Amino acid sequence: MIKKLIALILSMTMITSFTSCSSKYEKYSNLFFDTFDTVIQITAFTKSQEEFDKYFDYAKNRFSELSKLYDKFYPYENINNIYTINKNAGIEPVKVEDEVIDLIKFAKEQYDNTNGIVNIAMGKVLSLWQNFISNAKNDENYPLPTEEELNKANEYSDINAIIIDEKNKTVFIDNKDTQIDVGAVAKGFATQIVKNELTEMGLKSFFINAGGNTTVGDKPLDGIHNKWSIGIQNPDTETDFDGNSLIDAIVTTNDSIVTSGDYQRYVMYKGRRIHHIINGNTLQPADLYRGVTVVTKDSGLADIYSTALFCMNYETGKAFAQKNDIKVLWIFADGKIETTDDLLPMLMIKGNAGNKI
Repeated sequence: MIKKLIALILSMTMITSFTSCSSKYEKYSNLFFDTFDTVIQITAFTKSQEEFDKYFDYAKNRFSELSKLYDKFYPYENINNIYTINKNAGIEPVKVEDEVIDLIKFAKEQYDNTNGIVNIAMGKVLSLWQNFISNAKNDENYPLPTEEELNKANEYSDINAIIIDEKNKTVFIDNKDTQIDVGAVAKGFATQIVKNELTEMGLKSFFINAGGNTTVGDKPLDGIHNKWSIGIQNPDTETDFDGNSLIDAIVTTNDSIVTSGDYQRYVMYKGRRIHHIINGNTLQPADLYRGVTVVTKDSGLADIYSTALFCMNYETGKAFAQKNDIKVLWIFADGKIETTDDLLPMLMIKGNAGNKI
C-alpha cells in the first residue's frame, strides 16, 4: 500500500508541479513515511531551502506527535493516548493532552450530525473487521464476522460511555468493554492542526497530502497559477507515475479534499470486496460506492464527512451535503460519477476549471 501511495502522490505532484517560479519564491517538496501508517508529502513555495526545511521539519515532528496521541494500537513512553484510554476503560479517567480532548469532543459532536454512521465508540465492531481483513489476506477460508458477533460487539458502542472532563483534561470510558477507534477522523483532524499551525508560523502557499487527505493554502507563488490542482484517483486503475490513474482534478485554494474509498485497505474474499469503511448502522462494509470525495475548508470535517457519505445512499448524501455546505464527488460501484452542482466548476476535466489555474 505504501508503494501505491507514493506513486499516487507523485502523480498528484505532477499536476501541482509548475515549471516557472517568480524571482522571490521557489517550490520545494519533501515527504516522510512513519506517521499515521501512510506517506505524507509537504510542498510549499518559500524564499529558500532553509525556510522550507524549517516548516517541513516542524510538520514532520508535529504529525509524529499527533500520530502517537491518536494511536489505539500501541503505547508510548510518557504519552497518554487512545491506547491508554482504552486500556483504562471501566477503571479510571486518563489525563490527556488538549489535542486528544479536542479530537474526541469533535468526533462525539459529529456522531449526532452523521446520525450515528460514524461512531468512535465502535472499536469492538471495527476490530472484528480489521482482524478479518488482516487474516483473510493469508487465509482464504478465514471466517467472516457473524451477525451474532457483530451485534454482540455493537452492544458496547454507546458514544455516551466516553466521558470528557475538560476542566481536569481527562477522558473516561465508563464501560470496560467499550473501545475508542478514531480511524475515521484522526488523520484529517491532525492535518488541519498542522495546516493551522504552519499558517500561524507564516507559511502561506503550501500543499499537504497525508495519504489522500489533502489540504492546500493560498495560491502557488510561481507568478503564473492562481490555484492548486488535486487529483482524484480512479479506483479501477493501478497507480502509475504519469497521472493516468486520475479520473479528474479539483482546482482550488484554501480547501481540504478527502477521499474515502474501497481500494486501499481491503481484501477480496470469495468474490466480495471487504474493506475498512464500516457503516455504523449496518455494521457491514459499505458497498454503494468505490469512492467519495469531499471538499470543504476543514480537513477534520472532510475526513469524517467522506466516511459518512460513503455509507449513505445517494439521495440521503445529497441532502447531507447541502445541509453541511460541502462539495462532493461520488464514484458509484458501476463506475458512474455524480457531483454536487457547486463542485462541477472546480473539476479540470468534467468542469471548466482547466481555464482557472
